[in-house]
This record gives sequence, structure tokens and C-alpha cells, in this order.
Amino acid sequence: EARPRRLSLNHGRPEPNDARQVGGTSVEVALAHLFPGQEDRPAAPESGAAHQCHEPGLGGRGVMALNRRWITKVSFLDNMWQTSIRRSDGSGSFFYAFVVDVSRSLLTSLYAQSEVFGMPQALYILSRGLVSRRRAKDPTRTRKSNGLGDIHVVQTAGAVWGVDFVLVDLHLLEPAVSLALTYVEVMLLKRQTFVDLVERHHKFCPSLKDEVRRFCCWLALQRAVLHEAKRRRTVLAAVSLWASLGGEESLSGG
Repeated sequence: EARPRRLSLNHGRPEPNDARQVGGTSVEVALAHLFPGQEDRPAAPESGAAHQCHEPGLGGRGVMALNRRWITKVSFLDNMWQTSIRRSDGSGSFFYAFVVDVSRSLLTSLYAQSEVFGMPQALYILSRGLVSRRRAKDPTRTRKSNGLGDIHVVQTAGAVWGVDFVLVDLHLLEPAVSLALTYVEVMLLKRQTFVDLVERHHKFCPSLKDEVRRFCCWLALQRAVLHEAKRRRTVLAAVSLWASLGGEESLSGG
């Protein structure tokens, strides 16, 4: 007696007897219609690193379709995605497998209204809700702040922050503390999880670690320059304040 066709809610895919067909239509084909523009991705290699793309649940194409929006906001992951499309020598598929594994490694956290959250060295993607964040002031621009050298911004669904989670020096990171203005659902990726993924895929794609290191060096240089600029502005402001209060006269009088 034939079993009725149905989807497994636990795995998000058809049961084995369905042969990945739902009503005669492939799940991946249906996803391709819902999320166009994914047909040009390279085929995943049959290796240990890329085997993650064939685990139970959504395939690599489905994962990328669901996560493509925030990946474009993380420059080095977006570059890897573009590299996987451009390269025709087979190495592009390894970059593709890595980005898919990164997307699958995201954790989900929920926070109530007025709850404070956030940890350093973690990438955050806001799925729903409103979040108020404190960002370090850019010393090269003149913007309104809270008087303490920082700027408060409100983030909406789709926002990404903590892109500097790959850096080791905590002094170069933007403030990680956030305030939930409403019920909030976020996805996050911890630095150690990301490093473990890089090490796992490095043996199949040696150039992967070079790409990550290049981004880390460039971002660290930018943050170091901004940090030094902020320090010098603080020193100059203190000297100007001291001079305006008659610091030189008080010294000469003493």
C-alpha cells in the first residue's frame, strides 16, 4: 500500500520514499523558482569539506537562497561567494562549500524587550525586531553623538553588525552591547566557530586561509588608524580645554 507523500517537519525535506519529490516537483526546483539567480552557482565537489552540503535538511542551494541577503553585507564572505561563481578550475566549489557551512553554523538567540545583549567577537544578523546599538564614533566625520564619543543607531530586520569578529585585538572592535527595543530574534556566529570552519576547509582549499587573513589585516589596519585618530583628537581636545581654563597662567603663577 503506497504511503501518502508528505514533508518531514523535523528535517525540512521529503522523506526517503518521496525521492525528493513533492507533488511531482523537486524541492530544489521549487526553491529555485522562489529565489531566482542561484542557478549559476558551481557544483559542490565530492570531498570531505563539501560533504556538508549533502547532509539532511536544505541543500546548499536552499541554504544560500535563505542567507544570501546578509552574506552580501559581510564583504569577505560575499567575495568568496563571487569567487565561487567566477572560478572554473574547480576551486570555486570549495569556497561555495565553506560559505554554506558558515551559514549552517549560525546560532539563534531570542531576547525580550529592554533586554541587553551582545558579546565581543561575534557576528550578529537581526532576523526580526528593533535593536539600539552603540557604535564607535568615526573621527573623520562630524555626526551627532551622546557626548561620550559614541553614536546610537537603531537597527531593523536584516541588519548585520560585528563584522570585525574575526579580529583578535579587542581594542579594535566596535562596541558589542545592544538593547532590544522590541522582541528580538538574532542569528550569531562566534569567532571560535568560524576559526574551526576555516581550519576544517583549509586542507581542501589552502587559499581559503589566505583570503581570511587578507581581510583581517586590512580591517585591522583600518581600525588601528581610526583608533589612533580618535586618541589624538581626545588629546588635542584635552589640551585645548586646559589652555582655555588658563592652564599656562596657573603654572606660571605657581
